Amino acid sequence: MKNLIVSAAVLVCASHSLAGNVWINSSKVSNYTETGSVGQAKFRLSHTNFDMTVDRGQGTNAGQFIQANLGNNTALNNVTFNFTLQHIAGQGLIFTMVNTKNTVTNADDATSVLSWGSFVSPPAGTTAVAIGGENAPGPSNPNAARQSFNTLRLDAQANRTQPPGSSMAFSNLVFTSGLTVADGSFYSGSVVTPSGGPADANEVQYLVSDMNLGAFDWTLTGSLVGYRDTLAGGDEQVRFVVGLKQSNFNIVPMPTPMAMAGAGLLAVAGLTRRRMGR
Repeated sequence: MKNLIVSAAVLVCASHSLAGNVWINSSKVSNYTETGSVGQAKFRLSHTNFDMTVDRGQGTNAGQFIQANLGNNTALNNVTFNFTLQHIAGQGLIFTMVNTKNTVTNADDATSVLSWGSFVSPPAGTTAVAIGGENAPGPSNPNAARQSFNTLRLDAQANRTQPPGSSMAFSNLVFTSGLTVADGSFYSGSVVTPSGGPADANEVQYLVSDMNLGAFDWTLTGSLVGYRDTLAGGDEQVRFVVGLKQSNFNIVPMPTPMAMAGAGLLAVAGLTRRRMGR
């Protein structure tokens, strides 16, 4: 039985009327290859610069992103942030971070919002219709190469070795949409680099779909807690990134009930023949 081959290139025409599937950290996904990047949402611990960004998939280069400063590391260390990444089909992307204990203002539930797109009801916070000359990804984007994406890549990193080391913990990750979770789930955990240890702590999770995620309303939610030293520099060393990716991959199909039943009957028949041959 051949594998189902899913390509980002054939997903542009997907619409709300079509049902589809997602696979999350699934062992049924094989031969995964990224072919493009159309956007990113990032939370990082920066002591003096911005901590929250949305970019067009090209990183935080000049003119390629929007940002918010959530505080220095004294304010951010060991503080839980609840995040929501929301995609509204035909409108854009909204990234929300809720600081459950803002130690700068001593106020609970301080909320920061970045949004990319043109919205019927404009979100609070900072909104950009275009980033780096690009509209938000999806079928309404006039750039054909940015009309589709079928993958969310979640990447937690903690690569800061100065005392007391660094960590990024992630939990309560939930994807909500009209698509069916065919297999798999997200998991909670953390990445840790000890003080003076090797700077190689990272953890990647994947959600892939047989549909264009840009054609659907969906949300990804979760909680993040990080810590690092309070020295300047190393802004990209402790972070959590959700990338909107284009990818090709195969899905290894499960045997159908009929095939399983047939295999069972063949096994019984073989056992019967062996017994009769005694």
